[in-house]
Formats: sequence, C-alpha cells, structure tokens
Amino acid sequence: MRAPGAWLLAVCTVSVVSAASVGCDGEAPPAVSAVATAERLARVASGEVAAVRTSASLAAGAPVVVGEPGPAHLASRCGDCHGSIHGGWSRSGHARSNQGALYLAMRSKSEPVACDPCHAPLRSILPPGDMLAEEGVTCDACHMLRDVELGPTRAKLTLLLSGDKRWGTLCDAQDHYFHTTGCSPLFKESKLCAGCHQWSTRAASGEPLPVLKEYDDWLASPAAAAGKSCQGCHMPAVHGEVATGWTRRASVGSHELLGESGALRRGAVRLTMQVEENGQALRAEVSLTNTNEAHAAPTGFPGRQLALELTLLDAAEQKLSRSARVFGRVLVDEAGREVPFYAAQAQGSDNRIGPGQTRREVFTFDRGAAVSARARVVWRAMSPAVASALGVSVEEQVLAESKVPLRRGQGSRRAP
Repeated sequence: MRAPGAWLLAVCTVSVVSAASVGCDGEAPPAVSAVATAERLARVASGEVAAVRTSASLAAGAPVVVGEPGPAHLASRCGDCHGSIHGGWSRSGHARSNQGALYLAMRSKSEPVACDPCHAPLRSILPPGDMLAEEGVTCDACHMLRDVELGPTRAKLTLLLSGDKRWGTLCDAQDHYFHTTGCSPLFKESKLCAGCHQWSTRAASGEPLPVLKEYDDWLASPAAAAGKSCQGCHMPAVHGEVATGWTRRASVGSHELLGESGALRRGAVRLTMQVEENGQALRAEVSLTNTNEAHAAPTGFPGRQLALELTLLDAAEQKLSRSARVFGRVLVDEAGREVPFYAAQAQGSDNRIGPGQTRREVFTFDRGAAVSARARVVWRAMSPAVASALGVSVEEQVLAESKVPLRRGQGSRRAP
C-alpha cells in the first residue's frame, strides 16, 4: 500500500514502452502498461510480462503519465470539500465503472488490459490492491487529464501528475491549500468523452471493428452540427457550490451524468399507437420516435436493445398474445452468430433509430378475448443471446407504455 497522498510508480515514456515492444499508437501491439511500478516496468522490459492480445486482437493501453509523481486522493477525500459534486459522482456510472455483473463477466472473458484503461484508469498506475485503483473513473482520473489523442482503434490519454493541480472548466477558481486549480478547454469538448466512448477492436482481417462508437455517432448528429457537446446533456449546469463555502453559482456541472439513472433514456423516446378493429381482426400501427438529437437509440455497447412490444390483454390484465420488434447493433462471429465483442469479427446489423427519426411498425392479431392492446418500449442492457453467453441476467427498463381499450366491431382508436 502507498503512503497517504503519495504515488508509488515509475513514469514510463512512450519511447521506453516502445523499446519493450509495447505499442502506444493504436497500430502497434497493445500495452500491458504505459505507466507501471518500477517492478512491473522491469518485468515488461525483461520480457517476463509480454504484450497481451485477446482473441480479437484488442488494441488498448494504459494512460501515459508525464511529470513527476504528485499527490492523489480517494474520491471520499475530495468529497470533504466538494460534497455535492462527490454525491452526484457516487450515483453515476463512472463511480461503478469497474463493477456490475455484466462488466465483470466481459472482463473475465476478454483481457483486463483492454478494459482497465477506461473502467479503472489508475489500476495500471498504482500497486495491486490500492483502494484508489478500485474506484473506477475516480476524481483524479478526469481532473488530472491533460490530453486526449484519438487513434484508429482507441485514444491515448495523458495524465499530468506533477504538482498538485486539478483541472476543470472554471477559469476563476481560486487556489486552495489542498490543491491548486487550472482551467482547460478540453473539459468543455466532446473529445474528452471520446477518450473512452470511442473504441474499436480488430477483426481477423486486421481492420478496426467499432465496439463503442458514441463519439462517431455524435459527430454525425444534429447535436454536433448545432455545436452541442456531450457535457451539455450529460453534465447539465445546476445551481450550487463547487466547494464548501464558495459562492453559489448557476453553472456547476452535474456529475451524475444522467445515463445510469435512465433519465436520458426515458426522455429520448416517444410512443404513439393507433388500433384498427375489423371484427376479430386487429391492426395496430405503433410509432416510436427517438427524440434525442445526439445518439441513435439504443446507444452504447453493441448488444443493447430497444424492444417494441405489442401485447393483447384480457379483462384480468393477463397476456393473451405478444409480438415484438427489436432495435440494436449486433456483432457476430465468423459463422454469423451474435457474440460478445471479444469474440466478434464483424458487425452483423445495425437497425437502431437515428437521432430525431421515427419508426412505424404494424402488428396484426386475431382479437380473441382481448379487451385492450398495450405497447411498450423496453430497454435491455444486453441482448438475451450475449447475456446467456456471459452467464448473466438481462437488465431491463420500461421506457414508455401506451394502452388502447378495444371494442367489438369496426373502427379505429388511438392511445389516449
């Protein structure tokens, strides 16, 4: 364990890492560690620890660190002064980025070197077992970040550890005895998020195979054309204080990031339904609109799904019949089977709903004893096929629902 507030690491420059045949540019072999303790660096240089690839030739590398070692702290220590910000972060996906059954199952079946640079950025820097290394995307992982350099498969993240400066968006922040402050335009740019939300593996052909493409999707979106950044939606300004005792201001960015709570997902879909009855024959036209202007729906990891379900219910609200349409991006293996990213060789399909787009789906049923028709939009964290391959359950969330009562005879009815 390190002494409180001290980094126990050796700084590995790009040239030293390259000399050990560990690439830093996305084209060379992935790095076991671009920053390591002296012991680990020696093991890399001696060849005892080699560059690692998964079956899909993942290109990943630890953050590149420049500057002399400086102090680093647990998020809870930052929370002593930045209480409200720490509270928001603790409810975010960043705080749990290296937790969760789905993530842990994927990490166990791929390679930690592919996952840790973004899910636990400080793990490769700190000694094994250090509590700070297990905090996921912790405070210092972002606020000591100085550059994001995009590459063909992944970005190179540069951390500046010299001194005690923490960086952010506020240029009028005052230095404190605990740390000094700096402002950087990077923290207002979507490129900051692209460091981890734009990532590809390599197929057997050697060509990049996009896994995470939220940044590319944003670049092609109406939001980007209008000059709206990732932070504008995911870190909206709230009224509050940056630190205890500071003057309250209206421009403090929320650190909850909103995605984990489902608030952005629920607000990004609009559902309408019209049912036509002709005797026992039912025809339901359901429209699903992606009201989000920055991402396709669903966004994020391949295998995520939006399921549009149409169900007929009896008088006791029991299901009589059900049909569904599924939207998502699917990665496949050589045989065309849907698989997790680490076993994928190609993109099989992508029928996601683009920003501002509407899909209209028609369902036909025999009415039977049904007294109502219900349409639902269900978000799934992962497809049943991939979840089964990983041995985890499927997390689901109902984003929207609409119900139409049926009447015998002919006519057309819309959901209220």
